[in-house]
Amino acid sequence: MLYVRPAVDGDELERYYGFDMALDHAGELLGVEPTALPVPEAAADMGM
Repeated sequence: MLYVRPAVDGDELERYYGFDMALDHAGELLGVEPTALPVPEAAADMGM
């Protein structure tokens, strides 16, 4: 599960049950394809 917060101790803004779902939504908000979003090497195996 992935939580989106403005800061580490901030209120939860969004909750995703999969990393791919989070990328889909971020891409939608930014107007780009999810595959165009940068994903750090350490996160590359988080359900993609």
